[in-house]
Order: sequence, then C-alpha cells, then structure tokens
Amino acid sequence: MLDNPKQFLASLPNKPGIYQMYGDKGQILYVGKAKNLKNRVSSYFRGTKDPKTDILMSQVKNIEIIITPSENSALLLESNLIKTKKPRYNVAFKDDRSFPYLILSKHDFPRLEIYRGVINKSQGKYFGPFPDASAVHFIYDLIQKVFRLRVCKDSFMCNRSRPCMLYQIKLCGAPCVGSITKEKYALQVKLVEQFLLNKSKYVVEKLTKLMDESSARLAYELAANYRDQISDIRRVQAEQAMTNAKGNYDVIVVQAQDGDVVINILFVRNGLVIGNKNYFPKTSDFAESQEEVLSAFILHYYLQDKIDVLVPDKILVNIKLPDRLNIGKILYEKYGCKVVVSDCIKGAQKQLITMAEANGLNALKTHSRPVINYIEYLFNLKEMLCLSIVPNHIECFDVSHTMGEAQIASCVVFKGEGSSKAEYRRFNIKTTNVGDDYGALREALIRRYVNSKDLPDIIMVDGGRGQLNVASKVLRDLMITKPVLLGIAKGEGRKPGLEVIYMLGKKDPMFLPPRSLALHLMQQIRDEAHRFAITGHRKKMIKSRQKSELENISGVGKSKRTDLLKYFGGMVELKSAGIDDLAKVKGVGGELARRIYEHLHA
Repeated sequence: MLDNPKQFLASLPNKPGIYQMYGDKGQILYVGKAKNLKNRVSSYFRGTKDPKTDILMSQVKNIEIIITPSENSALLLESNLIKTKKPRYNVAFKDDRSFPYLILSKHDFPRLEIYRGVINKSQGKYFGPFPDASAVHFIYDLIQKVFRLRVCKDSFMCNRSRPCMLYQIKLCGAPCVGSITKEKYALQVKLVEQFLLNKSKYVVEKLTKLMDESSARLAYELAANYRDQISDIRRVQAEQAMTNAKGNYDVIVVQAQDGDVVINILFVRNGLVIGNKNYFPKTSDFAESQEEVLSAFILHYYLQDKIDVLVPDKILVNIKLPDRLNIGKILYEKYGCKVVVSDCIKGAQKQLITMAEANGLNALKTHSRPVINYIEYLFNLKEMLCLSIVPNHIECFDVSHTMGEAQIASCVVFKGEGSSKAEYRRFNIKTTNVGDDYGALREALIRRYVNSKDLPDIIMVDGGRGQLNVASKVLRDLMITKPVLLGIAKGEGRKPGLEVIYMLGKKDPMFLPPRSLALHLMQQIRDEAHRFAITGHRKKMIKSRQKSELENISGVGKSKRTDLLKYFGGMVELKSAGIDDLAKVKGVGGELARRIYEHLHA
C-alpha cells in the first residue's frame, strides 16, 4: 500500500483521466479510467467487500495518473495502455480488439458497414476510430435512418428482383431495383462522408429542429428522444487528442513553480498516447533559464547509453528553443535518422502540448508538497512570526459572493495534524448590506466567537490591513485577547509566493520566503477557507435561484446556456465535455470554454 494515502489522495485533481497502479518491483498491475480522478481513486481506499479488489490494493505500492481533456479521451487512452502494457488485473480487457470503424465500400452504390481489424484502403473509405461498440452501432443506425444507404452485401444486392423489407420501413433507398438513381445515391453518400468527417452539421441541425418542434407541441417524450440522439452524436463526433496527431512524437514540456521544475514527456506512437513520465531536474534557484534546462535535458535523455523508448520522428516542446536545430543535428549524428525538434505547434499537436502541461503541473503540485509532518510547519510558523508558543489551533475566515448576491462567510479550522473539517462553519450573511465584505466578516466573527470557549491560537483573515482591523475591533468588543491576528493578502500579480502578511501589533507588513514552510501552511489554510466559502456560495446561488449552474459563469447568458444545453443534450453530457468540445459551440471561444470547464470541475 502507498506510504501516505491521505497525502496522495489530497493531491489528485477533480478531472478526467487514467490511473496506473504499480507493484513493489515497478510492474504495472492495473490501468483504469475515471470521470473524476480524485473520486475514483479515493474509492479504492474506503474499504470494499470485493476480495479481488482487496488483493489488488494489498500489492499496490505506487499510483500514477495521466490527466486527459475529456472522458472519451480517458477511455481511448485506457484501451491503448492496456493493449500496450497488458496489466495483470485488467483480465476483462485483454482481448486486444481494435477500435471499431465505419467503412463505405468502393462501389457504384457504396455499402455502409462496421469494421474491425487491419485497415485496407483499397476496400473503401474508413471513418473513425470510435470509442466503443455502442457508439459506432448508434451512429451506424442513425445514418441508415437518415440517409438510407444500403447495408446488404454485394452478392445479396445483385440477386434482388424486388426490394427487401428495409425499403418498406424506410431504412434503405433500394438501389438494388433502381428505386434511387446513381446520382441521388451519390449525393447521399457525399452527405454521409461530410457528416462522418465532422464537416457538416446537417443531422444535428435537423434533430435540433425536430426537438424544438416536438417541445413546442408539448410532445416532451419525443423531444427528449431527439435530445438523447443529439447527445450521442456529439459523443461519437468528439475529436480525440490521441487519434488526431498522426506519427511518432515525444511531447516534452517544462513547467516551473515556486522554484521547482518538472519536465513531462508524453509518448505518442502511431498517433496514440501510450504513457507519460515526469522528471524533476535540480536547479539552483532559477540560475538556469527554462530554455537551458529543457535543452540540457533533451540531450541528456536521448544521448544516454541505455534508452528504453523509441526515438521519435519529432520532438514537440512548449517553449522556444534557440538551439533546437543544433539538437536535431546531434541526434542525427547519434541515430542516423532525422529527428525534428519543433516549438511551432498547431492543430492536434497543440492538444498534446496542453495535455502534457496539465500532467506536468499536477506532478509538480504533488512533488513539491512537503513530506514532513504538520508539526514542523507549526514550528516554522512560530519562528517566522516570533510567537511565544507553537500554535496548535488556527482558524481562517473568508467571504464569497457574486455582485453582493448569495453572500457567504466561511471559517475553517486546523488542529493537531491538519484540517478539522467537522468544525468547519459557514455563515449566511443576514444583517449586512449587499456587497459589504467588511460587514460580512464582522458578522461571521461575532457569530463565531460571541459564546465560544474554545478560542484558537491564531485567527487568520483572507485580506489586508482593512480586514485585520475589522477582526481586531470585533475581538476587542467581545473582550477576547488570546488569539494572534493575521491577514494574508495576495501580492503583486496575485502570484503564489508573493503574499503580504499583516500581523496585528506590527506596523510593517511581512514577506515570507516563497519556499518557507510557514508561508506554505498559511497558503494552504487560506486556500481551504476560500474553497469552502465559494462552494457554499455556489450551492446557495443554485438553491435560492433554482437555476442552472451555468448562470454563475461570467459571459454565459441565456442564449449561450440554451445553445450549450442543446448542443450536448443536458447538464450531464455538458459536464463530460472537454474544453475543445465546449469551444465548438456557437459563440463560445477558447477562453470562455476554459472558464466553463473549470467552473463545472471546481
């Protein structure tokens, strides 16, 4: 079992992806996909009645994750990894079946069929791959209903003297007996090709129109039918980052945060992502630039004597490398084949860069999390603030609202070895004017401490000198003198590590070193108070207004909400969509798509 499961689970993101479980000798045991990595992986640690799962978890010594753009991406990536690595406990997935395709045969009247196996382009035009069998069967049935292409074999078609039953139920144009001309049939085939290549919105627009008409005449069950069909079409149309970029790539990105650097390599072979790996090079407080770090890493990685990965055709990087041409020449001399190092990224390759950056940042967050115990944080806090005792009980307050609406104040409590969630409190602000943050903080402090006997050693407020003065006056009015009062305000550019610390009784603000344990602890407590406040605020907004979660997103008005729900078919499908899928909706650009995604996955 993992050495510190609680710490590991706390680092997991609420995003879709895959997780890989490893044994004590580094052998892969299991690969799984998740709509929400934190929830899915956490479920393994809550205890189970399944003896097989208990056996698996008793052997797991390490778990690695790969974040993906959407749930469908996670599905395809899981399948790729299972076929490549053949984990011991993925028995149900070891059939090595290929992804399903749709094929239009080469014929005067092309036949539509589902196909698995080796692609032979001489047989016809292939479309796919599709994520699963149910998806390809649905789109196969839909095309047959809308475009009425034949599905029978050539031998069957050539021996017909009258149309079959499919013609009678309007699922085929009956080219076998000349009921449709070659020209009209070719037009239908062209429409099918455009639809499958995602170049035509004909079917979706038609279904949307039928859904609106059914809803207008109060035929809600039929409208729901069309809504579900639209949702399924969007699911199978979703472009996958791991199938769009053809060829062999190593995607190498460098990320830096608070003095720590990570390099993430995403391995792409034949257009499919087969895994990733993180490296944490040691740097001397950014004495080296990120360009120097990345260049040195690439040469070290590919010029070592033993390399366990295939040298790719192209290396994609996320920053400009002045010496990329020289690196390519060195690799050519080493391997005798051309290796292109590219920092000019477009199209599907940009998706791969984004995917690698997301995984790198998550790894950096996990790696930089201190592995020392909570007591050392507290001792460091005592030293940095020159306190007389080691604080054991800390409480922090924050206020959240949207233009004054649904105002909530939060109080989080840290005791013993960390957060004490059973003692967290939220306060619905009742007596304060709309948008008055000082008044909201004052009300929360009074309600918290007016009859409290368990006073903290430190009271923190999210804010600067103004919030600190409010807290000081409340405690004086309540005749409370024990707690140390602190305010933590975001610094220049709101960048982590530049926070300004205000302490009651000290005239000048304090700036703690970015890597100090005391600052990390204060950041963690402040962020937890903010998370708890904004979560309560969102719940209050939804409950009081009884409206969509989308209304809390800046830039998403009534028409965009309607377009989003129509496009995906409902909130469940909308939450499963990736940023690229959201950006395809009319009027939703890349930036708004990112805000919608982050809001729905907060």
